[in-house]
Amino acid sequence: MEEVVKKPKHKSPSTIRCRKAHSLRQKLERKKNRPAINQRSVKLAQLTELYGLPPETKFLFFKKGQTTPTRIHFGTVVCLDEDTSELLLVARFVERTPTNLALFERYNHAISTVYHHAKARGIVKTNGAAKKVKAHLRKYGKMHAAGFRPGYDHIAKAGPYAFNATTSGQLWRMQEDLERQGNLPAIEDFYAERFAGLSSYAFNSNAELASRVGVPSWAGESFYVSPNAQVFASNIAVTYDEFYNAKHTDLDESKYTFGFFTRINRHTGKLYSLRNDPFQGDSNGSQFFLDNYNVTVDFDACDGVVEMLWASQTDHHTSNSKTFNKNNVRVIPARGSITRFGCACQINKRLVERIQEVNNMRGDLCDDSRKKLVRLAEKKGIDDFALVFP
Repeated sequence: MEEVVKKPKHKSPSTIRCRKAHSLRQKLERKKNRPAINQRSVKLAQLTELYGLPPETKFLFFKKGQTTPTRIHFGTVVCLDEDTSELLLVARFVERTPTNLALFERYNHAISTVYHHAKARGIVKTNGAAKKVKAHLRKYGKMHAAGFRPGYDHIAKAGPYAFNATTSGQLWRMQEDLERQGNLPAIEDFYAERFAGLSSYAFNSNAELASRVGVPSWAGESFYVSPNAQVFASNIAVTYDEFYNAKHTDLDESKYTFGFFTRINRHTGKLYSLRNDPFQGDSNGSQFFLDNYNVTVDFDACDGVVEMLWASQTDHHTSNSKTFNKNNVRVIPARGSITRFGCACQINKRLVERIQEVNNMRGDLCDDSRKKLVRLAEKKGIDDFALVFP
């Protein structure tokens, strides 16, 4: 049987000319819309100045809803919305080298202190994004917080995160934490320095909000007396032991959140390096996702510290990790020596609302009412009496 060969469809000369002209117009239009090299350089320079970004930053632009995945795993990278140029995320991968040993000493001191300071307080059980995965997936993962939080009853409108039962049950544990508290102002300065170094725009956004509302510092002991001039966060959340959560936006008043992510010794809180330290185990698989932009920050790619800020009202989540012991056998987190430390500094939205409520009420109080507040505060054991209602 002979094979039937289809004849090509006849196209008139005018059709061929029109299609060629259409293709040429499309190419010219694309070329016209594509910014010239020098125009792109000007735009990046403008964005660097606007957001106060570090030099030698790699710029990545993403469309919301894009399907092509992007993995961020080295250097200093800034992610922006392609249509609006909105700042979405800045990540800096800092590896230990002979030239930055002093910096890593500061990391070591700050991270281990914050880790133990937060662990001296109760486990956070009200985190909605973590609760979403707890019912059917979550086995491990812990979050603690330090600093100030909104109150949970009609008397106290706000207050510090309290000691957990283990800490409050032994005097020496409380004394240890008070010593750590004395180190927090200097550590807060270090956090502020690294935060502003990623983006002075994002840092100033948080600091201006804190100043305008009267937000207390996460490193302070008193609500109204902050140890530093520029407060940029009211609380700090610390995660470890294979913590992960679901896609969410943060219930924060601040537009940006800042934190460190690194491997640490689970018992001491000190930094752990796969390359530089004797092998004690590992924690791997931890990643941060910007869900609407299909962007992944791979924490495992860094043997040092990842510094990161992100837009808190953009959907994001962290993935679960796996813990391995010194024999490289997977174990539950409590039986491992190494865990993935993460922290996040932010200004809580509900706390800001409570502060505004109190400020509105305070303006209408006479002297007798204020005296009643003082007596009520003393009765309830509240130091900052202006944060209560009669």
